[in-house]
Amino acid sequence: MSETRPVMNLRDLSIPLRVAATCLLLVIVGGYAASLHFMKHHISQKDGDPELSWVDLVGTYHGVDKPAPMLTALDDSRHGVWLKDAPADDLQILRDWLSKGSAVGGGTDPVQQGWDALPPGASEEALTPADVIDERCVRCHGAAATDADAHKEVALERWPTLKNFVYSKKLDPISTDILAQSTHAHALSIPVFTLIACGMLLATCWPRWFRHGAAMLAFLGLLLDFGGMWLARASEFGCYVLVAGGALYGLALGSAIAASLVAMWLGRSASAP
Repeated sequence: MSETRPVMNLRDLSIPLRVAATCLLLVIVGGYAASLHFMKHHISQKDGDPELSWVDLVGTYHGVDKPAPMLTALDDSRHGVWLKDAPADDLQILRDWLSKGSAVGGGTDPVQQGWDALPPGASEEALTPADVIDERCVRCHGAAATDADAHKEVALERWPTLKNFVYSKKLDPISTDILAQSTHAHALSIPVFTLIACGMLLATCWPRWFRHGAAMLAFLGLLLDFGGMWLARASEFGCYVLVAGGALYGLALGSAIAASLVAMWLGRSASAP
């Protein structure tokens, strides 16, 4: 494939103009980094856990309605073999406890408070959820379990481990109005500075396949990113499209900016052989 020289070469600009172009690119980098930080901080709060997770992302754009793992286990066939002899009242204690709510949103946590406490008005002989777990679950799901089918890594006798299995997740996605406002604001601004970054890359002497390929991938990533947000309204698959588009865009934009800076200060001029 024959190479074409750009009409304008960043390396041939005067030093003041190269400094100005460098500052512009660095401002774009800073703004993009700040945007990623804001999105991470904003989305990571969705499920009540400060760490960013896949649940946060799916909950933001698609929504999540997932029963507590322990609640699901009470009804699945695998655990049914071990629980078939358990009194129905004991299992109902667990179901009532697990159905009390979630810690998401702050405030009183009825699940944690009800773990080892009797319901109001219950007799002193009544069992707490912790009592039922000790009697029916810990023989397999305990740190000292000796059963042949034991799962010691899922030790349910202590709250720090148990809490990972007792919360249901019900997260509503952001409203269509908010998503439309976000799309309106970002779809009209991000392509502009992307065009600037890609335009600078085109004004270098890097190989044609690299310059054109980076520009193509940057805008393809943008399309997948924005499209994924809307596709996720109907299917969780849209979240995968969103992540793939965002990663593709970030890689292409970063490559374009880095390559432009290198060519601007260390590359060859258009008149060089």
